[in-house]
Amino acid sequence: MTSRKTLHSLRKKGAVILLEGSGRVARWKHTLYEWLRVSKVELAVLAELLLRGPQTEGELRARASRMEPLADLPALQAILEALLPRLLVVYLSPPEQKRGVFVTHGLYPSEELEKVRTAFAGRVNVDDEVPTLLSASRADVAGAPTQPAWVAEVAALRSELDQLRGVVNSLASEVHELKFGSRSLIE
Repeated sequence: MTSRKTLHSLRKKGAVILLEGSGRVARWKHTLYEWLRVSKVELAVLAELLLRGPQTEGELRARASRMEPLADLPALQAILEALLPRLLVVYLSPPEQKRGVFVTHGLYPSEELEKVRTAFAGRVNVDDEVPTLLSASRADVAGAPTQPAWVAEVAALRSELDQLRGVVNSLASEVHELKFGSRSLIE
């Protein structure tokens, strides 16, 4: 869909208005505050979700704070709870999960929202494994989903940590053998 068609579609929905003027280029203004009945902070949260797609509450707080101040995670959670009954946000993580709770906006077309929910339903818990999911729209553009660079880096660090644990365990057993094995020779 071209940007002109998109703008006219949003105009029919009441999300933007065309500003009449004497310029050669049509000028548009969003009316999202009125259309969605949101405050500046709520719109900052929604804008971040629209721009970047599903993300954790922690990521969302850090990014939305660049547009409007959000003191801490509980402040963001209060905003999300206010947007939830209006179906402007959707939780993608199980409600009992405490860390790594993923959230997205509720402005997806219904079939696309189901794709996002399905993709997150198959995800492993954040505490068990590093998430590797791309948003549905990015996966379509990129072709085959690729892992972000940090995923490979975390896997390499985990591998190195396992190797170091093995070295420490073997050194500990050698020290133990030297310490207690030498006593038996002396006595």
